[in-house]
Formats: sequence, structure tokens, C-alpha cells
Amino acid sequence: MTRLATAFIAATLALVAPVMIAMTMLLMSSAAQAQTKEIEGLLRHERTLDGMCRGGMDDTAQLNAVCCGRTLTSARLNQLGWC
Repeated sequence: MTRLATAFIAATLALVAPVMIAMTMLLMSSAAQAQTKEIEGLLRHERTLDGMCRGGMDDTAQLNAVCCGRTLTSARLNQLGWC
């Protein structure tokens, strides 16, 4: 490879690398924000279901459904890395 080609590649990488890093950070932050909103919603939902499940209800079938929903919501939170 000639010195000119090497210099051209180095200059191109010097210009492109910061742009690629910035784009990657932007995309990652958008994904993180979306995940954060999902987690916030799931946490609210889990707290509501937990209160209903612990509070008990007269209808056993309805209570079982609420407690099952809480378990499924907790499982999704675990998938997202929330303990």
C-alpha cells in the first residue's frame, strides 16, 4: 500500500470513527430510554397486582389470575435485568 493510500485511510477513519461512536451512543441511549419506560410501567403494574394479590379477594379464580399476572410481570422484569 502506498503512503498516500495509508494516509487517506487514516484520515478517513479519523473522521468516521467519532461519527460512528456518536451514532452508536445515540441509538443505545434511545433503546435504554425505551427500556426504562417499559421497566417503569412494569414496576407500576407489578406493584398494583402485588397489592391486589396480597390483599386477597373473595373470588379465588380472580385472585389466582391476579397473582399469576404478578408472577408474569416479575418474570419480564427479570428478563430486562431488574431484580
